[in-house]
Parts: sequence; C-alpha cells; structure tokens
Amino acid sequence: PVTTIAVLEDLTQMAIGLCNGERAVPEEFIHIYVNQPDWLTKFLEFVRANTPNPSPLIYNTLLELYLRDESADEMLNVTSSSTTTTTTTTSPIPSAEEKKKRLDKAWDLLVDPKANFDEDHALVLCQVHNYRAGILWLYDKVKMYNEIIQYHMEHKEYDQIANACKKYGSKDPNLWVQALGYFASKEEDCQKEIVEVLDNIDKENLIPPLLVIQILAQKPTTTLSVIKNYLSKRLLLENQSVQEDIRAIKNFREETDKMRNEIYELRTIAKIFQ
Repeated sequence: PVTTIAVLEDLTQMAIGLCNGERAVPEEFIHIYVNQPDWLTKFLEFVRANTPNPSPLIYNTLLELYLRDESADEMLNVTSSSTTTTTTTTSPIPSAEEKKKRLDKAWDLLVDPKANFDEDHALVLCQVHNYRAGILWLYDKVKMYNEIIQYHMEHKEYDQIANACKKYGSKDPNLWVQALGYFASKEEDCQKEIVEVLDNIDKENLIPPLLVIQILAQKPTTTLSVIKNYLSKRLLLENQSVQEDIRAIKNFREETDKMRNEIYELRTIAKIFQ
C-alpha cells in the first residue's frame, strides 16, 4: 500500500499541473483501496490537501471513513460508487483516542467552508453513525430548526429544547409552540419547562390564550399555578388594549362632533372674510 499510494499521489500531483489533455481523476483510484480504509483515508486526505476543488465524492467518502466504527466481530465493507467490486476485511478495534481523532477530523471537514461535500449525503452519514455534533450542525446549516427541536425531543433533552428555542426562536417563533405541545404531552412533571415556554409565547404573543389552554388540557397534571401568571398577564394586556380602544373611540367621537358642528356653522352662520 505504501508504494501504491505514493504512485497515486504522484499521478494526482501530475494531474493538478496538467492544463490540456486527459487528466488523472482521483476518484478513479478509490476502488484500489476498497479493502484498506486507513490507506484510502491517507490518499483522500492527500487529494483534499493538494487538489483544487475536489469533487463531493472525495469529501463524502472521507467523511464516511472518519465516521466508520469497526468492532472485532464486524466485517468492514467499504464500497465506492465508481466500481462494482466488493472486498471485505477485518479491521482492529480502534482505541478511544483514535476514535476521537477521527471525529475531530470529521468535525473539521464539516465546518471547513471550502469543503464541497453533499449536505444531504453528509447528514445521512451522520445519522447512520449517530454523530450528534454533525447532525445538529448540519440541521443548523440547512436551517432545519424544527428538526433540531425534534432531535432533542427524541432524546428527552429538556434543557436543550429550551436552549434551541431561545437560539432559533427569533427565526422561527413557532418553535415555542412546538415545545409547549411536547411538554404538555409528557407524563412526567415539566412545570418548570412549561412556565419558561409560556413566558416566551407571551413575549411574542404567538398564539391566543384559549389555544394555550387547549394545548395544556392534554396534560392532566397541569395545575392552575402553572398558567396563572401567563393568564394574568394576558388578561391585563387585553384589558389595557380594551381601554386604549375605548379612549380612541371617544377621541374619534369628539372629533366627529366637532367637525359636524363646524360644518353646521359654515352652512348657517355668515362669516366675513377679510
């Protein structure tokens, strides 16, 4: 593998300098290391470092290699879309330090602004390998804020749900409504979380109080104390709004009466203009 990879690196380096004629395409060499993931990783890292604008296949394959997880009884089966050949081999269990290094490389690859990977494909890879940091980062990158909330819900991460709503709520206020429905459906005590969600729903006036009550009615254990402050604030605001409307109506009525009197005077009382 050492000799072969050196030759392939030379071919790739030569391809970079060619301006005319046929080029050596790095993707065509992937199948040579189909049963040597470590050497394939080295080769693709070389291609990434020395080739201008590598194709998405290079980045996607490299990401998959970083995320792979072998076990002593597992057969490693690395395949490439450029070949139909399938070769299997065993691979030793990587140490915790090696796994961390791989995940660090995977993270550096994902956040590299120059990385030309396919976002949908990368997201699938992260999901298959349960790479949490990559999943959440890609959701953020493609603006799938609802999926971020849903991810935390599936893992019952209550604090993270609230944090995500705070972070993305300005971009999608309905995330708070989604969170309220989730906490209202839980059997365990979520009063603290519900109070926080209600405070933010109140600030943005996202949904009518009646709908809030209907959502919380799903949770039999919800007590009046949980929504007391919310309802008090809403009733106070509604009362203030009504009083403002009454004052506005009164002002309009007074202005209308004044205009009506002026029109009457113009019609019935002679005025001298100098």
